[in-house]
Order: sequence, then structure tokens, then C-alpha cells
Amino acid sequence: LHTPEQAAARSALVALISDPLRQAPTPALVASLELLANDEATVSMFVPAQDEAWVNVCLERAKGAPEEALAILDALEPLAENEVRATREQILVQLNEQDPTNAIAASGLALLCEQRKQPDKAWALLKPVRGKLGALEGARILGALLLSGRFGSDLPGVVAVWAPYVDAKLPEANRAQLAYSGTIDRARDRAFARLNNKGAGESWYRSYNAAPTDRRNKMVSEWIRKALEADAEIKQAERRWSKVSPVVDVALELAIVRLTLAQGLVGEERTQALVGAEKLLTQVQSSQGESKRFKLNMAKVHYWLDRPEKGKLLLAELEEGYAKDGEALVEVGRAYRHVGQDTEARRLSEKAYEAALGNDALRKNVAGFRAVLSKDADDELKWLERTDQSDPQTRASLASSKGRLAERRGDLKAASQHYALSIQEYGKATESVALLNNRALIYRALWRLEGQRAHLVKHVDDLRRAVVLEPSHPILLLNLVNALHLDAGHQVLTGKLEVGQTKQLPSPGHFWILADDDATYQALCEAYLGTQSLQECDALLRKLLLLMPGSQSALTEYLGQVTLSNDLGEHQKILSLIPKLDLSDYSARTIASYRLDDPKEKAQHAGRLKNALELANALSA
Repeated sequence: LHTPEQAAARSALVALISDPLRQAPTPALVASLELLANDEATVSMFVPAQDEAWVNVCLERAKGAPEEALAILDALEPLAENEVRATREQILVQLNEQDPTNAIAASGLALLCEQRKQPDKAWALLKPVRGKLGALEGARILGALLLSGRFGSDLPGVVAVWAPYVDAKLPEANRAQLAYSGTIDRARDRAFARLNNKGAGESWYRSYNAAPTDRRNKMVSEWIRKALEADAEIKQAERRWSKVSPVVDVALELAIVRLTLAQGLVGEERTQALVGAEKLLTQVQSSQGESKRFKLNMAKVHYWLDRPEKGKLLLAELEEGYAKDGEALVEVGRAYRHVGQDTEARRLSEKAYEAALGNDALRKNVAGFRAVLSKDADDELKWLERTDQSDPQTRASLASSKGRLAERRGDLKAASQHYALSIQEYGKATESVALLNNRALIYRALWRLEGQRAHLVKHVDDLRRAVVLEPSHPILLLNLVNALHLDAGHQVLTGKLEVGQTKQLPSPGHFWILADDDATYQALCEAYLGTQSLQECDALLRKLLLLMPGSQSALTEYLGQVTLSNDLGEHQKILSLIPKLDLSDYSARTIASYRLDDPKEKAQHAGRLKNALELANALSA
């Protein structure tokens, strides 16, 4: 077709396409059609009459071998797209009606449902073939449906469906991408060679010679662009790449799902899961490595695998690259918070708020996130007043913030009224993880003020329900740990000391007040550690230290618990983490004081202990 014998070659091919090829066995027929589709000159040979004849061939073969007919249609599609689409659906429907467990038919019809935005219909088709999809596109669609939450939450199910699809298709996609890039490079070289060898036509060169330098550069770029757009090899490579490229996005999503599931594991199992997710992210790095989504999740992997410097480098790159994008900056802030870096999260949220100037909806959203990171009640109120006041959850947060300010002023009656209003507003909103967490904190405040056991029970219950919904969310876990510590303290101190009247939260610190000697103190500690709440706490804290290895709050809670248990081995293990902390922070200095390495620190500790004992003796008397 590309020689002086073009006419004869064309006639021979038309004759072949018109009859003998249609009689060929399916494998040879498919290979021939794929070969024909790769050349622009042969595509034009397929005219409507030809297309209709080929469709009839497919329909005839579908009677005895529908899978073969579908294979022919796939090969024929680049040559007769419109005719193929209708025929394929006809064959798929027929095959699905005969056998709803046929994965090829269900997958093909689900693909059409995806294009027509019919998720419920796609789900009904794919559910019966869930374990049979393999590398079919139905696996990609079913995984996305499972991930959407529309049909329930099943992250392990997402992995089960997507993993075989990604394993089979990702290597092919990476090869196709490399081939596509190489094809473009070769085509560009050919185009420049043609341009340098007078292949652009005399009029183009006359215009080029008469043009100023900047215009010449634009002329060359434009000519090369058009040459690449018309290049048959590029079109062929692009078709191959576009056919398999969806797997790259699936691989990225699968890595993120595996990261999420890894947070619920412990020890070596968790490490292996994180390493596996990292490996998958690395496999898509060539095509996704510069994307925001990739960097956010790879940064989390680095933090969780104890490589915070690498994680922070990726997040810093995003901050620099999206310096004017408020929405992207708040995403970076959320990533920092997810790995326990609240100071950085606070800074990014404030930067996002400034970058969102002119976008009121985004600013209100960012202000809500910044309010969650507030340093005190005044700071929280300042940011809550910038959020959407029509939202009942926002009104609830405002009421609770005003309650804390009233409590700080000593107006406890007003504080209780604000907290009660907050609970009332939460009742008007749709229940969610955030609502359960925030309402739990209000119940805690009411219990502290009013001393009603029912408020403490609701505080713990709301947090437990939130953790069931998001079992690996570090902030929820930390809040539940605090709640369980309070519950354990309340159980031990009830009937012995009315903590509510002192306006203090029950804690092991009160044991010194009750104990006349070391044996009594130790008995109280053992009773505290023996409560069901504290046993639940132990597992949660171990998980928290994996999720938030740099969290000062998690370390403080765990170190206090370990100190009471006299577990010296575990105590030393926790102390080994202290050098990683920024000791400019008060809570970090508190943790470090447990080590008592500095003689001055030891003397201060002894003085504090003496004062505490004197106070305890005075109270006992």
C-alpha cells in the first residue's frame, strides 16, 4: 500500500476482506483484523456495506460460539466502531440471558452501564460473577462500586477484586506506556529529519526564511505538532495505551485501600502490608509520580514506615507546587494531621485559608478544618465564626466553644446551657463519624460539670461507635483512649473520692490522695489497670503508636499507663522514642521528664514528689 504497486495491493486486500477472510478460523481472523486496523490506508477500505457484512459474520458465529464473536468484534471495532457497538450489546444481552454467571457477558454489559451512568444495573450484573472477573474490565468497575460505599463498605472485597486485575494488566500498561513514549520520540526525530530535508514544501521554507526568529520557532513547533498528530504509528501506540491505561488509576486506588487496611494491623503484618502498598505505588510512579494524590499517599507511607524526612519532603513539594491553591493546601494539611503532625497541619490550613480568598465556600470549609486544630477555646471560636452558620454541626460546635469560654470564666450554669444546646443541634444533623466524635466531647464536658454517670457512658459510647465506622482513624482512637482512661478512673474512685466536686477529671493522680502507704497505692493502680476499659486501652495505644509514631499525645498516654504497670521492658521501649520528639513542646518535655537523665531534672522531680506527698497527707488528715 505504500509502494508504486499501491492500486494492485488495494484491490487484493479489498477482495480478501470481502470474502475469504470472513471464512477464516477465529484466531486468524482476529489477528488479521488487528493488523488491518494498524494501518490508516486499510481502515478506509471498510465501507458501510463491508461493515454490515462483517456484523452478520459475528452474529452468525455468536449462535455457536458467542465468545469468539465478541473477540472478532473487539478486533473489528477500530474499523467499524458504530456498527460494532450495537452488535456487541445484542450478543452480550443474549449471552447474559442464557447464563448470568458468564463473566465475559456480565463484564461487557457492565462496561456499557458505566458509560450510561447506571451503577445499580452494573452492580446487579457483576455481583453473580464477583469471583470470576480476573483481568476483565468488570473487575475495575466492581471494585469502584464496592469502594463507593453505595453497596456497603467492603475494603477487603475491593482488594480481592482489584488485585488480580492489577497484577494482570499493570505490567502490560507499563510496557504500553513506554512504547507510546518511545514511539513519540521516534516520530519526532522523523519529523525533524523531514523538515531538515525539505519535506515541508517550498512555500513553507519561503515563509520561514522571511520570518523573524521568534516566529520561526513557532513555525517549527507548529509543523512538528501537526506531523505528530498525523503520524500513524503514534495513533496506533496511543490506541494500545488508552486500552490498558485505566489500570494505572486502579493500581493507585488499590495502593490507597491497602494503606487504609494496613492501619488496622500491627507488628510485622502491618509493616509487610505497608511495604506492599509502597511497592504498588512505585509501580505507578512513572505515570502518577507527579500527581497530588500519589505524593500525599506516598508521604503517609514514609511516615508510617518511620521515614518522616522523606514524607515531609513530598508534602513540602506539594505545598510549593500548589502555593496558590487553597483546596490542595488543605489536603496537604489533612495529610499532616493524619500522621500526627498537628503544628504543620495548622500552618497549612491557615495558608490554605489565605489562598482561598474570593472563594467563600472553600474558605468556610478550610475554617472548619482549622477550628478542629484549635489551640484553645478562643482560637476555636475565632475560626468557627468563619464557617457556614446554616449547618447544624457548625452551630453545635459554636455552642460548645461558647460553653468552654463560659466555663473558663467560672460561669458553670451558662457553660452547661451552651453544652446542652450543642447536643440539641447535633441531634438535627445527619449522624457521621465527625458528629459522633464531636458530640462525645460535649458529653464529656457535661459529665465534668454535672457529674452524671449517664453523660460519661454516652461519651464513651459515641466514641466507640465512631471507631467502629473508622477503626484506624488516629484522632478517634486517641479520643477513645482518653475516654476509657476516664472511665477506668471513675470506676476505681467511685465511692472513695467525689472527683466531680473538685471539678477535676478522675485519674491515677488521685490515687496518692487516697493511699496511706505504697501498698494501698499499688492496689489502686492494679485495680485501675485491671478494668476492662484499661485492657481495651492497651491494644488501642499500641495501634496508635504505629499509626502516629511521632504523636506526643499517644506517647504521653502510653508512658503513663506503662509507668503504673511497672513494666520496665515496655517502659524502656517507649523511652527510646523520646529523642525523636521536638522538646520545645510542653507535652514533649513532660514525656522526656520521665527519663530523669539530667541531675537538675531529678532534683526538680524529687521536689515535686515531696510537695505532692505533703499535700496528700494534709488532705488525708
